[in-house]
Amino acid sequence: MAAPLYFLPQIRRAQLAPDNRLSRSLLAARRLERTFADVGEATRDCILFELSGTGPGGHAGMILSVLPVSGEAPLRAGYYPEFQTWTEIAGDVPYWVGLDKEHPPMPEDLARKKIFAGYKVELAGRTWEIPVIRDPLGSSGLPMSWRRDPDGGTSQAIRPDWAVLFERFGRALWLFNDPDGPYPIRLDRGEALDLCIEALAVNYRVGIAEQNLLGLIDSENWFSVLACAVDWPTYRDVYEAVEGQKKTRFLAKEAAPASQSTEPGPESSVTSPGSPAACPATAPVTEN
Repeated sequence: MAAPLYFLPQIRRAQLAPDNRLSRSLLAARRLERTFADVGEATRDCILFELSGTGPGGHAGMILSVLPVSGEAPLRAGYYPEFQTWTEIAGDVPYWVGLDKEHPPMPEDLARKKIFAGYKVELAGRTWEIPVIRDPLGSSGLPMSWRRDPDGGTSQAIRPDWAVLFERFGRALWLFNDPDGPYPIRLDRGEALDLCIEALAVNYRVGIAEQNLLGLIDSENWFSVLACAVDWPTYRDVYEAVEGQKKTRFLAKEAAPASQSTEPGPESSVTSPGSPAACPATAPVTEN
């Protein structure tokens, strides 16, 4: 209904958006560079409001907000403390985030220009799209580079700008796909939360500050978010289908006359994608 507002104390417009582009160094100092990574021209993609009077914390400064894909501006794009809740975000260079009391942010208010398809998950009462970052076969729903191999075949690899995220999700992948059983590794709460936020941040302008204010990831949904990010629902369904076929063949064999055989021929084969464990609601998390 209304995107968050970001107040940067003691900053002028010329500092925040020189040449009509948001200053990456200024955003990085406040750990906001990823939040605004897909923002291009400031006047086209953002609302910039220079507050010369007293704002949050008693300072003047700049209010920044990103226009949603719909292009609809927030009802209140300035400083209206009677209608907004402002929270200071601590750090080396603190800033403030404002949320409208009557029009809290919805997924569409935080959505990036490009949404990568995946699985829909309910977080904080709303539906969010979790992309497939890495699957058990080494592929991804994120951009992949293709190349022609010397033997005439083709291969693909995750694009360099997504490689770090792809590697990070190797940890999440093995939560679900260890051949010896479920949960071969344990994630502490902090790592699990970071991975969930990174998965969300692919499609939405969400970071630690937004998580703390909106309460998206919790003890009940974190496992589902990571499961979707590694495409476990698909591979679980494949495994269950394969096991169902095996059971059907076994029952048919038991019921068939001794002279008949229901075993697959020499050209047939079936494989399992990994552990037979169903995707539970929660999994072990170690204390920090």
